[in-house]
Amino acid sequence: MDVVYDVWWCSYRINSYLIMKRVLILISVLLLQGCFSDSDADYDYGYGDGYGSGYNTTCKIRATMIKGDWDNKDYSKGYRAGYTDGSYACRNGE
Repeated sequence: MDVVYDVWWCSYRINSYLIMKRVLILISVLLLQGCFSDSDADYDYGYGDGYGSGYNTTCKIRATMIKGDWDNKDYSKGYRAGYTDGSYACRNGE
């Protein structure tokens, strides 16, 4: 009886260890996904913010709330391009 119990207990501990290992790996992967940004998405977000700001500022409509992630080069580049296009659209009645 002791041998069967020992085998069961040992296999239980191994299975528990493997499950915990998988859970920790999964949690680590999910946490690390937030550390990496998608440059296309950042550019698009910045472009949208810039376009709205450029259009609204040039047409003197209203102030625009933006994300303002100036440390992100892709966001900043998109913002500048969007601001230019938004201002152009306002000046040309688009």
